[in-house]
Amino acid sequence: MNPTEQLRDIDGLYAVSPFPLATGWWIVIGLSILVLLAIWLGWQAYRRRYRPPVWIKAATQQWQNLEKQSLSPQEQVIALQQLLRITAIKKYGRAACAGLSGDAWLTWLTEHDPNNVNWHDYRCFLLELPYHVTENTTPTVTELQQLSAAVYAWIEEGELTDV
Repeated sequence: MNPTEQLRDIDGLYAVSPFPLATGWWIVIGLSILVLLAIWLGWQAYRRRYRPPVWIKAATQQWQNLEKQSLSPQEQVIALQQLLRITAIKKYGRAACAGLSGDAWLTWLTEHDPNNVNWHDYRCFLLELPYHVTENTTPTVTELQQLSAAVYAWIEEGELTDV
């Protein structure tokens, strides 16, 4: 008789499954998920706090496009006034400023301006120029640049700079 014929298979030696994992591995997996979740939540908070809203980028782009176009002073003031109104509504809500007109609008702008611009100085341009052009209501190039810079600062909530 051959001695190898007497050998028998050993029962219970099957392929080892990767699960169930040891407790240490479950802790590592759980901590990894918590770290990834914390990184994601931190990124979302950063984006919400430090990235400007989309409307600020759109308003800035619209302001830059106005600067590039060759518009008459009346058309430019009308476009700046519309941009200012849209920005105020986006920033403070429709109920706060959409219904304001005339001196009430200028007073509201002055009270909420981040750079303390007195918008009553631009009264003849913002309130009268869109409806009738006279020698008194037509702004000079310097006044138009100052108005444009004030609108830009309102959009960006930054310092008034030479733009």
